[in-house]
Amino acid sequence: MQRQNLTKVELQKWIEENQLQLSATLKISLYRRFHNLPDNDQPFWQPFHWAGFCATGQ
Repeated sequence: MQRQNLTKVELQKWIEENQLQLSATLKISLYRRFHNLPDNDQPFWQPFHWAGFCATGQ
């Protein structure tokens, strides 16, 4: 699965499965950011979030 196609629900599941130790501040920030999004929304689909990590070559 490509990370840019990750849905809100898949991200929440991944965080739970990997038992990430998130600070309370970060948990609140994520909740606020994703609370009103539909479950199938892809919050990272825009290249702004991932293009800097792509390698180019021949």
